[in-house]
Amino acid sequence: ESYFGMAQCLSGAFSMLRAEALEQVLNDYCSPTTTLWEKNMLDLGEDRTLTTLLLCSGWKTTFVARASAKTHAPATFVQLIKQRRRWTNSTWVNQVLLITACNHVNKPWVLLVDVFSEIVTSLLFPACIFEALLQIVADFSATWRPYFAVILVTWFVVQIVVSLVYRIEDATRFYNMSCYVCIFTVAISFGAILYSLLTGLDSHVPELFATFCSWGFILILMSLKHQQFSVVFDVTGVLSWALLSPIFYFMVPLYAIANCDDLSWGTR
Repeated sequence: ESYFGMAQCLSGAFSMLRAEALEQVLNDYCSPTTTLWEKNMLDLGEDRTLTTLLLCSGWKTTFVARASAKTHAPATFVQLIKQRRRWTNSTWVNQVLLITACNHVNKPWVLLVDVFSEIVTSLLFPACIFEALLQIVADFSATWRPYFAVILVTWFVVQIVVSLVYRIEDATRFYNMSCYVCIFTVAISFGAILYSLLTGLDSHVPELFATFCSWGFILILMSLKHQQFSVVFDVTGVLSWALLSPIFYFMVPLYAIANCDDLSWGTR
């Protein structure tokens, strides 16, 4: 996104804007909100909406690798889900806005490819995680696959019901427990993959090799582009993302959709 001058979100805590650019979009940015759509766009995702307005006005938005900034971050699972709920709803609304106004953006075809790829991956990731977990279980015992599928589907349905009925503040224990279950499930999957590789039982070595190579290629390419070579060795970031992936791609989207009428700012 930054390479083409159209980073979709200039984070409020990490960004600097030209006064001329801000003045150009200030009226739209400060306009009153009446509908739920407008409230999700302007009241919940103000930095992303501001970026969208700048892009639609022809401005470039880029990432500056040498910049340094600090901000507060969520310290608990509940805070993380509340933050991502706000971000998720704002992202969906702004992506629709970008699609409808892409003719005002520099290199609109690049923006359309970017936005549609994000939409598609948002829909595919939950299914990919679901199928990956099932496949790992099936590699050890095909007998257990249907039972494990029933457990995952049941958990999925329970997540939907709880998200529709309760706010996260009223079901803190359930969400904390679900987060730990997600992490435990992914950790067990890692263990199963490692065991299969060490014992020669894994029939998916080419797929795993291709996955790690593609990930490594992206990390190396970005480190060269932004001159941040330490990111290649940032094992902590990769493991954190992997362990929390069911939370990001299962729990957060479900909670966000079920609570799109929650206009509280949640957490930073």
